[in-house]
Amino acid sequence: MDVVLRPATDSDVGRITEIYNHWVTETHVSFDAKPQTLDERTDWFNKYGDTGRYRALVAVRDGVAERDGAVVGVSYSSRFRPKLAYETTVETTVVVDPGHLGLGIGRLLLAALVDTLQAEDVHRAIALIALPNEPSVLLHEQLGYRRVGVFDEVGRKFDQYWSVQIMERAFS
Repeated sequence: MDVVLRPATDSDVGRITEIYNHWVTETHVSFDAKPQTLDERTDWFNKYGDTGRYRALVAVRDGVAERDGAVVGVSYSSRFRPKLAYETTVETTVVVDPGHLGLGIGRLLLAALVDTLQAEDVHRAIALIALPNEPSVLLHEQLGYRRVGVFDEVGRKFDQYWSVQIMERAFS
């Protein structure tokens, strides 16, 4: 399957929401406890642009019409913490449609995001990965992130406590 990467657009928000909500409702890897509404995801998306530190990229199956759900994954960088001193640090996220796992789409998306951020005023990228999730940890390591610690049992979901692997990538 051929995949094309491009900046996310308003018309992608519905599909991004569908993909994201699968991980919210079916797994521990998102610490959101309830599915996002389209309005909530639209508000989230409005923080992104074609330039700057905060980007959203989508993977689209080549040759498939947008109305057929061609978006199969998303990667994005977001504000790490609200305090001004953290301004040049971003948090990166990659989410792939569960029917398209194992095809390298997550790697393509995260690599493209990292490449995009190289040209921006970004000093560090942080990834917070709910454990267990060794495929995600290994993916981040392959793209230059290093393990810097674990927050032990900091999230509770599905009546269970989950730990979070903290990973960091230097840009300058």
